[in-house]
Amino acid sequence: MDTGTTLCLVDDTLVKAVYAAIPGAKYDSSQQGWTFPTNTATSDLPVVTVAIGNHQYTIGKETLGFADAGNGMTYGGIQSRGDMNMDILGDVVLRSIYAVFDQGNQRFGAVQRTSSSTQ
Repeated sequence: MDTGTTLCLVDDTLVKAVYAAIPGAKYDSSQQGWTFPTNTATSDLPVVTVAIGNHQYTIGKETLGFADAGNGMTYGGIQSRGDMNMDILGDVVLRSIYAVFDQGNQRFGAVQRTSSSTQ
């Protein structure tokens, strides 16, 4: 978990699976990331889960679109981590959970936030 990172940066296999499930999604080299049509209905977005510890958490569909990419496209909130060997779960994930950081004991706790788009 990284409160200083906006996106969810994960392995290419997951990234490709997410965008393969969104009609019209494509990798845009000028944006250096995956985009999908802005007019995509929330119901047409896939259910995406990530593992944190021993639990799976659903990323809210409303957070899958990060920003306007122009030309009727939206820059996706889930992108490739590149050659890093670990995922970085930023705001895209944090907006879908309640998170507790216990820095003194170096523990992290989370619970799924209820949202109509996580079901």
